[in-house]
Amino acid sequence: MTQLKCFILDDFPSQFKVLEIMIKNHEDLQLIGTSSSPADFLKEVDNGLHIDLLFLDIEMPGISGLDVADLMKGKTIVIFTTGYREYAFEAFSLNVADYLLKPIRQERFNEAVEKVKKLICGDQVSVLKQIITIPGKHKGSFIKIKLGDIFYIKSDGNYMTLVLNNKNYIFISSLEKLLEQFSSKHFIRVHRSYLINTNKVSSIQGNLIYMENGNKIPIGRTYRLSVLPKIISSFH
Repeated sequence: MTQLKCFILDDFPSQFKVLEIMIKNHEDLQLIGTSSSPADFLKEVDNGLHIDLLFLDIEMPGISGLDVADLMKGKTIVIFTTGYREYAFEAFSLNVADYLLKPIRQERFNEAVEKVKKLICGDQVSVLKQIITIPGKHKGSFIKIKLGDIFYIKSDGNYMTLVLNNKNYIFISSLEKLLEQFSSKHFIRVHRSYLINTNKVSSIQGNLIYMENGNKIPIGRTYRLSVLPKIISSFH
């Protein structure tokens, strides 16, 4: 794989050094420029600047990072680097590759870069093809289900309702045990009673998650701040 050409856009130049060090730790990345001015950056793009990956701050004077990401759709892959969780909802709609919260940890940065590399290489998420087994209606019986076919799981005490596109299964377990069994990259808890497959999310409106089968899942108040960045992180 050839090196990915990267650019950092952040109105605080002090942030450049942090990302520069992290980028240098990846032989697949090449930093070709930095800017603290969204307007100047967009002029460079208009003049022919080509980049593969943009590390983009959100709160900037004049033109926000959200506006820049919207303008860069189809031109480059964007990773948001911000100190604010509350923009995760808007970021979700822009289909960015990841949402890194400052201060950025090297480990978290590495995860985002690996995701971008898989996107560019067209690598499909194989974990969703894995088969799990759940208890059947009769004692000693089991049902095989592909992880990728699950939309969400609803908890009612010890009774779990596993929802597929056209069929539901009820069995005894707990969301805690299921979350341990499933990939936390694709299955996240959004409410004390709901565990969802982020790949089946259609949209988010207010405190509701709309699934591709039309069902609406509430976002628990204590989960909201962590849910949106996780959905964005898993969306690709």
